[in-house]
Amino acid sequence: MPLVRLLPGFVAGKDGSDAVAFEDVPCSHADAFLRFRSYASRVRKIKHSAVVGVPPALLPHITLPNLRDVAIASGGCGTAPCWSVSPAVRDVSIVTSYREAASLSADSQDSCLHQRARATADLLDTLRTSDIPLRRLRLRGSITRDTLSSVSLFTTLGTLSLQIGPSLTADVLFSIATTLPSLRELNINAHFVDPWDLQTALSTKSTGKIFSSLKKLVISAHNNTFVALFPFLPSNTLRSLTIHADDADGPLGLIPAFVSLAAAVPASLQELVIECYPDLGDWDEVTPEWFALRMIRPLAGLTYLRRFSVAAIVLPYLGDTDIREISAWWPHLEDLDLGTLTRDISIDQGRGLTPAAYAILARACPKLRSLTLPVEIPALPEIAPSPVTTAEYTSAIDAWSNQGRDIGQNLRSLRLGVLPDDDASVTAFFFFLLLMFPSILDLDELVMPPRPAPLRLLKDLPDPAVLLHYCRTILPDAVTAPGSQS
Repeated sequence: MPLVRLLPGFVAGKDGSDAVAFEDVPCSHADAFLRFRSYASRVRKIKHSAVVGVPPALLPHITLPNLRDVAIASGGCGTAPCWSVSPAVRDVSIVTSYREAASLSADSQDSCLHQRARATADLLDTLRTSDIPLRRLRLRGSITRDTLSSVSLFTTLGTLSLQIGPSLTADVLFSIATTLPSLRELNINAHFVDPWDLQTALSTKSTGKIFSSLKKLVISAHNNTFVALFPFLPSNTLRSLTIHADDADGPLGLIPAFVSLAAAVPASLQELVIECYPDLGDWDEVTPEWFALRMIRPLAGLTYLRRFSVAAIVLPYLGDTDIREISAWWPHLEDLDLGTLTRDISIDQGRGLTPAAYAILARACPKLRSLTLPVEIPALPEIAPSPVTTAEYTSAIDAWSNQGRDIGQNLRSLRLGVLPDDDASVTAFFFFLLLMFPSILDLDELVMPPRPAPLRLLKDLPDPAVLLHYCRTILPDAVTAPGSQS
């Protein structure tokens, strides 16, 4: 740490090494600390990755009056609190780790973790007794339950992240949920929380709703923990929710939780991310309906949802009619991510969304800015050469454009997944997508061909007959062929 070099008595290591050493100096002279304090007053952020070793006689003279952000990692946990505490501190992040390198014996590792946990407890106690209005606290690694219990005493916290393994119990979670009135963001791993203990605590001890000010929640837990927690959420307060559910039954076990969620926050929730990556064991027992529409249908009541994302070990089992239903639930969607096909994932895993799903969403969700669907892009069809007049082509695209002025005008990013092997098919489908989403800027990692302006110029198209074929076959309900009645 450069600041250490400014302390009186510091001696540089031999050959310019970073070894810290001090000579005996009279520490009673204030002038000896003038240069150190001048620079220390400028420090706003500090990170400790190793113990800052200075003579104990110097510690009372070390102050960082304007320090706001503190990050402590592993070996830095044993640093004296004076390097991490000031009246201005608002953000503290501590990573104690779980286990060290295998070269250390189990006893040595346990001793190291115990020392770090004790040092963390001392630091938090110093912050608390100093009446510092901490705003953000992040704890990761091995933390004692007694230390964790003190977290609920920081009543000014607005952001809290706890990735601390079995130390997070139902009682600790209940205490956090009911005693932090300013908490707006919470990120926790609650896999070790007993759902039944939590249910009992919430039912018998709670005098009202929990997390009274919470706007953003990221939580990893068993399905039954979500089932226990969601009925007690305050009405229409939560705006963003990310759940990591690793139970083998996947979304099926989340249905009761989804019912409670839709009842609690129908008008406030704007972002919902669902991640399901359990250890399924025997894949032969996994049916395509492991993640079907009926499992998320209870979420239809989240009327103002703007972002919905699914990341699962099995693709959602959806068809075009399901997409039509989803688009009717959430007309305000701006970001929809249902996963994407890869060459390692068979189309049989899903019901086979077709490119018509893009058109359905373009019409029903005009605010979409980002879209990812498990759609297999078709190869270029074999079409007998036939001239296409400008009138035929413009009639086709006008039939689509007349569906609404705002159709597809906001989409910026589209992930396609598996593309055909031939460039001609990719290019042809790109122009078809431009018809639906003229504002696309990012199309996977694909190098997009030059964009014609205006698109309706027949001479700018690589193959007008192919594009017209796409319009007539993929969008039969949206585009009327020239000379026919709609």
